[in-house]
This record gives sequence, structure tokens and C-alpha cells, in this order.
Amino acid sequence: MFRLHRLITALLAVILLLAACGEQPAAEDTPEPTDAPAAATEVSASDEPTEAAEPTEAASDAASDLLPLTITDAAGIEHTFETQPKLGCLWYGCTEIMAELGIPIHASIISEEEAQSVFYAPAGAPNHLVEDWQNPELWAATEVDVIITRVPISPENDALEAAAPIFYLHHPSYGESNETGYQAYIENLRLLSQLSGNPAAADAAIARFETMKANLQALATEDTADQTVAVLFSGEGFSGLSVDNPFCVVLAEVGLGQCPAAAEGESWIDMNAEQFLALDPDWIVYQTFEDVSYTDRDDPVWDELTAMKEGRIFDAGNRYYCCSTRGLIHAFQDFVSTVMPDAGIPAPGRDLDFEPNESPLVQTR
Repeated sequence: MFRLHRLITALLAVILLLAACGEQPAAEDTPEPTDAPAAATEVSASDEPTEAAEPTEAASDAASDLLPLTITDAAGIEHTFETQPKLGCLWYGCTEIMAELGIPIHASIISEEEAQSVFYAPAGAPNHLVEDWQNPELWAATEVDVIITRVPISPENDALEAAAPIFYLHHPSYGESNETGYQAYIENLRLLSQLSGNPAAADAAIARFETMKANLQALATEDTADQTVAVLFSGEGFSGLSVDNPFCVVLAEVGLGQCPAAAEGESWIDMNAEQFLALDPDWIVYQTFEDVSYTDRDDPVWDELTAMKEGRIFDAGNRYYCCSTRGLIHAFQDFVSTVMPDAGIPAPGRDLDFEPNESPLVQTR
């Protein structure tokens, strides 16, 4: 009897175990919890650009996780935001950086043509265009929570504080900050990505920029490392970029040339004709801001320069000196397409039509 009781007990245990096992779904069918954060994905530098989409609920949740946000700007001013701020770009560099991040802007001072361009507005035109950047009433009408410009702090911005607080970004060569060279642009990416609630966008932009540097370095030789490159502003004099400018810093770092050094305490080279003739750079990049060309110059020194005699001078756009990693990609594609034609890099065209994500300089090789 005792043995029969034990046998019955054992059979009941087996039956209960089998029933329990039958209630469990297969491992591969087990769904993830609905509130689990999406896994991070690696962004390739060669990914095709996509149209701006409405923020997903998950993205909104991720942005809200950063709030309240306390952040220090390039001027050392601490700002605190309890909710996601609506951003207004008083400086063109701010608009460029937001374009690099692929994040729409609430308000900007760019023109209507620029607001439709792929360079300034790949994520769509700003909600508001401010025609008179000095008018606090126009800024207040946009309902921005913060107005973003560059260092240094300027009294001309004081009146705008009536509309919204001023947030300062880094700008090498223009104002004192603790970031110089292209590192200033990278730090600006991080600052604006935090303000817009999307730090991952800065990581993707920085990875794209690093890919460009690696591709440029692969083109460098001993000869290119030693060549002198003078990036001049158009005009009557001999003024232009110095070694600490972001373009010149990258140029030297990747081994494609050396910019001249400025005088002590100066951010730009500013030479007289005799000094520039003594420098006699291997290449001259002539930055034009209007419908002008180096061929318009008639000063006698111009014809004595080796670069002029040997055809190593070219008219360029204005992306060399300002204001973002996005601008630097355009500048370097322009530079390499002219200085190193055998590399097979096409000219970038005008900046308004330039999409950095499609540049051969940011494609993984």
C-alpha cells in the first residue's frame, strides 16, 4: 500500500511538471518588454541621408531622460532647462551644426534660399526665419527658449536677453574659450546635441568627421606634409588663416600641408607684400565672398609669387574659415579636388547644394 501511494504521488508530480512546461512559450517567441529602450545602432559614415521624421515616442522619452538639463556654455555661463528648449540660432555656425546633427531648428537668421538648401537645412526649414537678428521683438515672437550665438560675449546681444537667454558656442580665432582648432567644433556638436536632446547625433557626426580625416591622411605623402598653404581672404592685402584655425589644424594633422603662423597674439596672418613674397607659399587658396577672383588683383607682388607662376592658386568658397565640421568637409573636398587631382575627388560645388553625407571623403574605404 505504501509503495502504491508513492507510485501515485510520483505520477502526479510528472503530470504537473509536464503541464507547467506546456504553458511556457518557446524561447525565440518570448517578446521584449514594451518599455525596454531600443538597442543602440552604429551609424556608418556612408549611410544615405534620410528625410527628417517626426520624433518617435521612444526618442521623446530618451530626450526627457536628460531633463532637467544643467549645461555650461563656451563663455562659462551655466544654464538650466526643466523642459526641452526651443532653439534659436543667432549665428550661422549654430545652423550649420544643427544641420550636421540632422535636427530641425525652431528659429534661425538664415535667408529663405538657405532655409531650403541641403547644406543648411537637411532636416527641413526652421519654423521661423528672423530677418532682423538685432530685434528682440522678432525673437520673442518665435517663442524660442534660448538664443544661440558664438563667443565672445558682446554688449550688442544684451537687448536680446529680453526675448530669451543667450547661449554661447565656441569659435576659435574669434573669442576666448577653452577649446581651439577643430576641437571647438566638436565640442559645439556635443553642446547642441545635449540642448536638442539627442547626444547620439553628435556621436554620428563626429564619427563622420573622423572618417574624413582618415581618408585625407591616406592621401598624404612626405611632399604634401611639407608644402606651405596660404588661405587668403580676397581683397587688397595679404590676410588669412593661421596655424590655429580648424582647417589649418586638420591640414597639418593629416599631412597635407602647413599654414603660416600669425604674429604673436594674433589669430590671423596679416602680412605686407614684402613679407608675403618672402613666405612664397606653395599653394594659395583665395577665399572669395563675392563675384571676385585672384585674377582681378593687379599688385606687382602677385606676379612674382611661385604659386601664381606655376598655376598653384585657385578661387575658393568661404567654408575654409567657418564654422563647423560640416563646413570643413566642404572645404577639404574643394582643396583635394584642386590640389590633388589624381585622387579622383570631384569638386564639391557651392555649399548650398552640398550634402556632406554624400561626400567621397566621408565614405568608409
